[in-house]
Amino acid sequence: MTPPLLCFTTFNKLAMTQQTLPSYLNTNQDFEMYIVDNDSRDNTWEYIQSLNDPRIIQKKRFDRNFGSINSINWTLTHRRKKQSVINVEYDAYNLTSDFVDKFQQIADEFGAAFIHAHYLREQKIRYNEVLFKDHKWFCPVELPKCPPMSFCYMPYWVFDRLGYLDEATCLMDYEFIHRIVLGLKKQVGMTISVVCWHEKCEDILYPEASVKQRIYPMLARYNMEKRREILQQRLNGKLPLKCGTYHLGTLESWEDKMRKEAMEFMANTYERHLETL
Repeated sequence: MTPPLLCFTTFNKLAMTQQTLPSYLNTNQDFEMYIVDNDSRDNTWEYIQSLNDPRIIQKKRFDRNFGSINSINWTLTHRRKKQSVINVEYDAYNLTSDFVDKFQQIADEFGAAFIHAHYLREQKIRYNEVLFKDHKWFCPVELPKCPPMSFCYMPYWVFDRLGYLDEATCLMDYEFIHRIVLGLKKQVGMTISVVCWHEKCEDILYPEASVKQRIYPMLARYNMEKRREILQQRLNGKLPLKCGTYHLGTLESWEDKMRKEAMEFMANTYERHLETL
């Protein structure tokens, strides 16, 4: 079996990256890791460069912070045939030594298309149903209840059918999970067999993280109605469910235009707020 592709993304989070990244590397699990740094201004990139693990296939640094969607899609362009994906962000500390095996077992048994790890901190979502099978737990999630994509597993056939995250909408987990549930009619859920510490108090421990709290609401309002309209067109069959990516030059002209506008908005907004810290 092809080992999964593990995508780790970070930005200006040296202290947290130094804690969370080893929690994945200090295991005997088999995966191919790609690390993406979104133009950190601290020593995050230098720390990443110092890592020496044969499972780290490539280290990539963008010259601006273009966000998680762009980073994940860049990694997905390197996905091999029948290679599943584990997405990890800097704020998820792994607490399950055999997380790859557990994810794959649950995907096989329950046929899930998207599996979240259980986040110990600030878990606000309440699940109505818990299924037990062979000492593995899986909790189906109904829209719109859905944790973030900070630590999750997606089997290869999801990307075979859906392609990439939608760079035109910039809705990330909201958009992708809706395409899975409403477009593919497949199951999304959370497992408590894979557990992580999901840090939500970053603005106290890491002051620069408060930038996220100021920028995300602005990004959410940025052309949101147009983006929701595009999502509905995909779900209604007026646009294909399978999305392209800028990194391979497979975006339609209108998608490329919206992507560039969103990327510039986000990067410039981050720049302005970082100058105030």
